[in-house]
Amino acid sequence: MFEWLFPGWSNPLGLTAFVGLRILLNVALTVLAARAVGRRAATTVAMTAGTALSAAMVVLLLRPGVLGYTASFVELGVQLAIVVLGGYVAYVDRSAKRRVVTTTALVAALALLLFTIPLYGEAFVAP
Repeated sequence: MFEWLFPGWSNPLGLTAFVGLRILLNVALTVLAARAVGRRAATTVAMTAGTALSAAMVVLLLRPGVLGYTASFVELGVQLAIVVLGGYVAYVDRSAKRRVVTTTALVAALALLLFTIPLYGEAFVAP
C-alpha cells in the first residue's frame, strides 16, 4: 500500500507508521511550546522550522537515492535539537498538566530518535 512512498523496504506500512508517529510527536511538541512560551517566541519558531525540516528530511532519507549518509547526521541533529528545545519548554512551563504531557511526548520522541539510528544504518550502511 505504501510501496510508492518507501520503495525497497520490506515493511513500508510499518515504516510509514513510524515516520508518521515521529512527525506527529514533533508537531505535538511544537504546539506545546507555542502554548507554554508563546507562538512568536524564538523557541517555538525554531521548533516549527526544525519540525518541518525533520519531516521532509526523514521521508527523503528513507527513499533510496534521494539524500545521502551525511544528511542523516544533519537530520539526527535537527531531531535532537527539537528534543532539547522541548526539554527547555517542559522546564519553563508553569502548568503542571502541560509539563507532564510535554515530558511524556519528549520521552516518546527520544525513544523514536533512538530507533531512527538503526533505520538509517539499514538505509545507508547495510545495502
